[in-house]
Amino acid sequence: MTRHDPDGDWRHILRDDASGALPERLAALVAEFAQYLASNPRMSQLTREAYPQRVRAYLRWLDSVDLDGVAGDPLVDEGAAQAAVLAYEGWQRTVARRAASTINAHGTAVAAFYAWRGLRVDVVRHEITPQRRALDTAERRRLDRYVGTAATSRERAVFGVLRYCGLRRSELVGLDVGDVVLSGQGGAVTVRHGKGRSLRRVPVPPLLRPWLAEHRAARVAQVREAGHAADEVEVAPLVVGERGRLGDDGVGRLIAGLGDR
Repeated sequence: MTRHDPDGDWRHILRDDASGALPERLAALVAEFAQYLASNPRMSQLTREAYPQRVRAYLRWLDSVDLDGVAGDPLVDEGAAQAAVLAYEGWQRTVARRAASTINAHGTAVAAFYAWRGLRVDVVRHEITPQRRALDTAERRRLDRYVGTAATSRERAVFGVLRYCGLRRSELVGLDVGDVVLSGQGGAVTVRHGKGRSLRRVPVPPLLRPWLAEHRAARVAQVREAGHAADEVEVAPLVVGERGRLGDDGVGRLIAGLGDR
């Protein structure tokens, strides 16, 4: 699709693409809709160009399917139109496997098309999940250096167990003080609440040992200072927040804070 020309000619956005031509009556509808959009001064140029293309895709799909059990013309009858729009959403999601943002954009355009025709349809709005990007090597090294020099002992322990032992957040927050056993030559973390209720022992790599030892010692001191008996130390939470055992969300905020800093 080319950019809009300075003379306001909207016809270039109506040409058929490689997906196939529309029947004449449907192509005429798209043309009328595009002309209506072009006459709306409050609508952005990008919207004027995008909506007809999305409606064209919807009408091409509508012309190619047999909507079993739908009575009436989806371009005239509001009930049939609603059924068709929901079926199109399902097709985009399960067959075309379009992203949530794409489905939402097509739904908005189709709803505007039906509103122009005097029909109201409700479209499914999909939650858009932010795309996550893995840290590159330089970013990982920078984060490692920061944690090793500027983070608190709790932050180092949380970050280190996730980074170097590979525990899930839910496994980390389930650790007790007694689940961490360290020695001069090695150490291990016992995961008692793993996936599928499994129990496993994870070795502690050399870099993590001093971080984990520092935090474990601090937690032992805290529990003893609180007046708990010696046998209660081993079952005390390894990582706590202001209200007790740190939860999944608390771990997420802690790691995000390290990244921000």
